[in-house]
This record gives sequence, structure tokens and C-alpha cells, in this order.
Amino acid sequence: MIIIMNNRIKEILWNPIFAWSVFWTLITSLFIYLYLDGKSGNLFDFGPNLDSSKSAKFLDLKIDNWPKWYIVIWFSFFLGFIHSYLGTVRYNGLDRIIQQNTLNTIPKIPKYWAKLMMITKPIGGKLIWILQILMLTNLKKPPIPDNDLTGEKGEPGGTPELQYILPNLVGYMIWDIPYDFYKVDLKYLLKK
Repeated sequence: MIIIMNNRIKEILWNPIFAWSVFWTLITSLFIYLYLDGKSGNLFDFGPNLDSSKSAKFLDLKIDNWPKWYIVIWFSFFLGFIHSYLGTVRYNGLDRIIQQNTLNTIPKIPKYWAKLMMITKPIGGKLIWILQILMLTNLKKPPIPDNDLTGEKGEPGGTPELQYILPNLVGYMIWDIPYDFYKVDLKYLLKK
């Protein structure tokens, strides 16, 4: 009886549809909590705030004009795209081939390049991870000032706005979605 229940629980937990549903439910709930609580800033702002005192900042760059805004948008997009591209190519072209002993395939690159890429993989992965953390944690609106009339303390700066998050997401999607569709089509084509 317990073994049957254990197998049923395992079937549910390892079901991709269940995992997908749980993930999107949690992400949607977190998103609603973060952005609809009234303290996280205006999610749907677009473009730079030309009032320098209300401009978002990325590291020490005040985003108070269009050229600076474009720099941050392109950085966000490029970071998402390059992370997705390198991860996909590295995994399918090198990592999977080297790490799975059941594959009798040799990478299509010279051995010294394979070794160099394996040595630098942790460094590059961490650098991209650090840049993405910096992108999300250092892109903030200035804090809301204290209210002199009521004596209330001002709120800290809000979380990043959608305009800065979307380019990163689009960068991921431009590489990932076509490649994933190709792999799904290939897998189902081989089953016929």
C-alpha cells in the first residue's frame, strides 16, 4: 500500500505538466504580491523619467535620458540572449557529449578547446549569474522621501520595472523557443 502511494506521489511530482502548473502558480502569486502591494513602484512605467530626482538607477548610471535607457535595455536583452545561447550550445555541443559516457560521440572541436571551455565554464557561468543578479538588484527607483506632514518614513526604492525585465526575457526567448521547438519536433519525428 505504501509503495503504491509512493509510486503515485512520484508520478505526480515528476509529471512535467504538474511541475509546470506549480511553477506558474507560484511565480504568478509572487508577481502579484510584489507588484500589487503598492510599495513596489509602478510596474508599467516606460522610458526614462526625465526628472532626475525620480529616475531609476542602474549601478551608478542615472537613467534620465533616452540614450542611457537604451543602453540598459540593450544590456538586459544581450545578457538574456548570450546566457541562453551559450548555455544551449555549450550543453548540447560539449557538456552532454563529454559527461555522458553512453554517448560514443567526440565533440566537433579540438581537444585543447574542449579542455579550455571546461576550465572556463564555471567562471563564465558565475559571471553571467552575477551580472543578472546585478541587473535585477541594482536597477531601482530612488526611495520615496519621508512625509514631513505625517512623520512617516519613506519607502525604499521599488523592484525593477517590467520595461527592464522584459528585454532580458525576450533575449532568452529569441534563442530558446525556436531551439526548443526544433528539439521537440525532432523528437516526435523520430518516434514516427
